[in-house]
Amino acid sequence: NCQLAFYSILIYCGLLFYSTGFDFFHDWSGVAFFISFISGVGGIMVALALKYTDSILKQMSSTFGIVLTTLFEWYFMNGPMNLPIFIGTTFVLISVYSYSDKS
Repeated sequence: NCQLAFYSILIYCGLLFYSTGFDFFHDWSGVAFFISFISGVGGIMVALALKYTDSILKQMSSTFGIVLTTLFEWYFMNGPMNLPIFIGTTFVLISVYSYSDKS
């Protein structure tokens, strides 16, 4: 995975510099940069979860990542937060807490 990521970075950085020059963050807002950063951190966390945890925890981390993305979208971008999304978020948070609770 690291070799593939390294070669992908080389290819995409070359394409990025070719298409935009060296000013590739020109039209980015703070929110767009933050969302991109959170997605990158989420990808690293998923890779670590795949390497070091069991299958139940892997699924819970994926759903928790989706919940965090939904909450960030709702807070920063005025995304939808209706009853089904709220109920699903509540179930995910309860299941993550109950699985991690050792007592």
